[in-house]
Amino acid sequence: TSGNELGRGSRWEVVDGTLMQISVGKGVVWGVSSDYRIWTRLGITSSNPKGTQWKVVAGGLKVVSCGSKSNKVWGVNSLNMVYQRTGVIRGKAGSYGTSWKKVSGILKYISVGQAGVWGVRPDNTIVYRIGTYGYDNIGKTGSGWKSVDGKIMQLSVGIGVLWGVSPDNRIWIRKGMSPENPTGGNWKKVEGSLSTVSVSASSNQVWG
Repeated sequence: TSGNELGRGSRWEVVDGTLMQISVGKGVVWGVSSDYRIWTRLGITSSNPKGTQWKVVAGGLKVVSCGSKSNKVWGVNSLNMVYQRTGVIRGKAGSYGTSWKKVSGILKYISVGQAGVWGVRPDNTIVYRIGTYGYDNIGKTGSGWKSVDGKIMQLSVGIGVLWGVSPDNRIWIRKGMSPENPTGGNWKKVEGSLSTVSVSASSNQVWG
């Protein structure tokens, strides 16, 4: 599936290492292990899409999110504090940034994509980071969090769309995001049941 996001691939291949959460960008992979250490995968190329080795990154997170086109990174630590990765070169493979910048807010989950930065509070309420919608605003910190209707335990941001999973494992989609209305319209239930959903922020391909 490397370089072919819309394909299903032919089989799964095991990669060394153990992670509890992972996020994939353009030529980069970020992950978090059970001890909250942060990892990036080195040596990823078109001829070697699995890369060569894992490298630990200073800091500690329980959730990391990397925009699949922009490579911009946000995360949440074990105390539900929010962080943004600085120094990442937009869309450049192998650009992992330089440091973490603390951002206001208390979240248990976060996701970044073309439709902006979105998060889930510990009580499963949903928030959008004002001023982060669209590729022109990718990398910006934004100016605050805006509450959005609904209860979601995990979400994923795509291109003008937001997917989420509620505490009862029902699947939901939210469309209609635009520069004029970055939080979009209403939630619509999608058939099926998932514990986790992931949508690409460069193709809107969905896995769960």
